[in-house]
Amino acid sequence: MLLKDQMHQVKKLVREHADFVHAIAEESLQRGDLTGEEIEQIYVRLYGHTRPEPPQVKPQALTESMEQAAPAQEAGYDQAKENE
Repeated sequence: MLLKDQMHQVKKLVREHADFVHAIAEESLQRGDLTGEEIEQIYVRLYGHTRPEPPQVKPQALTESMEQAAPAQEAGYDQAKENE
């Protein structure tokens, strides 16, 4: 579930910044390697300002799955104790 959520976040970011992704890919094909500074220059050229801070990845699915697993684990523990 966590990987699926992260994949959706990545796809959303790529769609929102498709011009930037394509510009980086094109420049990489021409030069081979790009430095962080060169990538920043591409961003400024496209959008007229420096890149914002990267978004925080929210592990919501992980938190939810852990919360759901806890009662099941406790139930399994209780059942194991009863069988002793």
